[in-house]
Amino acid sequence: MVALNLDKEGRVTFCNDYFLRLTGFCREEVLEHDYFTLCIPTESKVELRAILQGALEREELPIHHTHEILTRTGERRLVAWTNTLMRESDGRPMGVNYLGEDITEQKLLEQKAEKARMDFLYAVSHELKTPLFLMTAAQEVLKSLPEQEKLKRFEEQEELWARNLVRLRLLINNLVDSQRIQTTGMRLSLVTSDLTALTKQALTDMQILAVKKSLLLVADLASLPLLPLDPEAIERVLHNLLTNAIKFSSPQGEVTVRLRQEEDRAALVVQDHGVGIPAEVLPDLFQPFRRAPGAVHSVIPGAGLGLYVTKILVEAHGGTISLESEVGQGTTVMVHLPLSTSSEPPD
Repeated sequence: MVALNLDKEGRVTFCNDYFLRLTGFCREEVLEHDYFTLCIPTESKVELRAILQGALEREELPIHHTHEILTRTGERRLVAWTNTLMRESDGRPMGVNYLGEDITEQKLLEQKAEKARMDFLYAVSHELKTPLFLMTAAQEVLKSLPEQEKLKRFEEQEELWARNLVRLRLLINNLVDSQRIQTTGMRLSLVTSDLTALTKQALTDMQILAVKKSLLLVADLASLPLLPLDPEAIERVLHNLLTNAIKFSSPQGEVTVRLRQEEDRAALVVQDHGVGIPAEVLPDLFQPFRRAPGAVHSVIPGAGLGLYVTKILVEAHGGTISLESEVGQGTTVMVHLPLSTSSEPPD
């Protein structure tokens, strides 16, 4: 706790060791010196001195207030103060006692949290608005057409609606999963499942996104023993990884999905040849709302939740996920899941 006494002129009559450590001054540099000249930023000197003088004249203070102080090196520290008047033996005000708490780091964390919240809201609103706008625009066009042309144009717009519904579904699932994980933890409903079949289905689901960018989805899938999986969770893992690979690939490119048995594990690899990710960014990509700089600068849509949710779903299955990437060469994501030797059909 910072402790500081000022006389009626604003000179320091007492300061504790915490104040000295916080500011970097020695006691001789502070005692009997003007606090406002020594420790207050230029833009706040007049206002804070007026508060002191007004408090002494009216014999009342703002009990709580916050102001910055300058350290010996010029660093600014934000302190939340609680103030009381000090009085002479006859009751006249003689100065002010300040007790304060350094809240600089707390304020920085609050600012970072607020920025993350605003970035998240922006990303989510952008992700929601884009497909909704496209679908609404297509609907408005259909409404304005003569009856005989509506069926033909409806068939032309079917692909657009299907593609944007995939985007909406994936975003909503990731949002729900991210909040559910934080509040109730990850709960799986495991059943004996065919990972090869689930991967084939995911490739079929994502084909509509690949076609839009003229991308080729290459499948190299081995038959595996049945695994204890939560099919819905694994579907989201596959959808997230494939969506990322498609988004970050160049048109007319290729995305490869490989599935192999490696000893007692199933190895799933999703590889693209897109923009790639800088090495220094890789460790942060599995955190919520973190996105590669290339995605932000290129305005590639995304809320920064896909890899975060994917990692938690994979680890909930007892698996691991890792990512390798090189700028300009592409990205490879590797998922390993423990194998089941069961030969029974899926439940």
